[in-house]
Amino acid sequence: AAGANQSQFQSDIRLTNTSLGAITYQLSWTPTRSNGTEKGLATQLTVAGGDTKALNDIVRDFFGNGFFNESATGTLEIKPLSTGGPPSSARTTVASSRTYNLASNGTFGQFIPAIPFSAFIGSFASDTNAKLSLQQVASSAAFRTNLGFVEGSGDGASVLAKLFDNAGNVVKEASFNLQPFEHRQDNMATVFDLREALSDGRVEVRVTSVSGKVSAYASVLDNKTSDPLLVFPVQPSEIAASRFVAPGIAEIDNGSSNFHSDMRIYNASSAPVVVTLSYSPQPLSAPASDTKIRTIGANEVLAIDDVLPTLWNLTGGGAVSVSASNDVPIVVTARTYSRQADGGTYGQFIPAVNAKQAVGLNEPALEVVQLEESTAFRSNLGLVEVTGNKVDIELLIYRPESKFAVRVLRTLEANGFVQIGQIFKAVNLGTVYNGRVSVKVLSGNGRISAYGSIIDNRTLDPTYVPAQ
Repeated sequence: AAGANQSQFQSDIRLTNTSLGAITYQLSWTPTRSNGTEKGLATQLTVAGGDTKALNDIVRDFFGNGFFNESATGTLEIKPLSTGGPPSSARTTVASSRTYNLASNGTFGQFIPAIPFSAFIGSFASDTNAKLSLQQVASSAAFRTNLGFVEGSGDGASVLAKLFDNAGNVVKEASFNLQPFEHRQDNMATVFDLREALSDGRVEVRVTSVSGKVSAYASVLDNKTSDPLLVFPVQPSEIAASRFVAPGIAEIDNGSSNFHSDMRIYNASSAPVVVTLSYSPQPLSAPASDTKIRTIGANEVLAIDDVLPTLWNLTGGGAVSVSASNDVPIVVTARTYSRQADGGTYGQFIPAVNAKQAVGLNEPALEVVQLEESTAFRSNLGLVEVTGNKVDIELLIYRPESKFAVRVLRTLEANGFVQIGQIFKAVNLGTVYNGRVSVKVLSGNGRISAYGSIIDNRTLDPTYVPAQ
């Protein structure tokens, strides 16, 4: 699909079967603004146990849309038609997309994990916790935001979307209907008939009909570089916890490269929340900073730009934790990015994780997919301990369509964070396309999370790949 400023977007899909046996999948493509019960294409694909299938430029090369330069956007439903035996990870199936602007000098992309149907929300009338939040969105001279909505049940749905400023004030509301399996994406200014700039805001989505299941996302693009980043949908009530950790927080400017991090903390509760922020540098040594305490009002967003120098007058990189005295429904996100000479940015969106979203001893592995080490891309692997307990971990680093992996053992100290540069090169695998890393806890009381960071060697644009 063509975008603003002569950008041209396409999507590469990865479909991983982590079980021991082959699984046959039905892949259903529904074009944007279509009734999926009446329009679309479907096919079947079998993936062997332990394999990952690469489906590059899937809309054109797999479904035949876009050959004549017509815009072709939509959704892909992946449905297992068989089972492959015992899974080797938390999910038998892991699927993802990298959707990117294909420029003459490289790519500018965003990672889109497949959303399980169980994470779609239903009627708000029957469940007042059924609402999705999308933060760090903007409609300004610097950034534009596209909002996407999809119905997943096949029943159709009525949707109410609200746009808030960071103080919790409703800026605009929009109501609309989605057909069965319909996807739609529009500029945020169009969705809300927004006449004034909003440099920092939040969108909330509810289903107002009795039937229907809905999910949503935001794609925030830099107006100068057309670099996109995906804002993941979050159901605040489902992630209530007392501690959240945002990895990959940086403040680096060494002449050859620069990275900076902005954070947002949304309080979804009906009362103020007191949070304590602390910083764990890489490599972990003595505490590098004191803690910072902040109070966030009900339904408000705390914005902290240039986190490390603003809070601690520090440079470097590591992880920032946000803690409360009890479980609270807060949403912690960050954006780590580089600034260009013309004022544009290249960045990646980083959702914080809590202990429930991490894995511990005797639990299935995390999978980091769609990694690459080549002349075009390099991939870093990030590991973070989120509970304050030491942990021993196992990394299995896979080549594509291979049952064999390089095994690496590593220890993470309590609150430890490490980012391993060029993970495939680090274990002497050389050039790897369509790579995967499995991360598992072997011993200790800690819990870990992981991510990949894929960097285009030509544009230096980073794409954040959360573990699944």
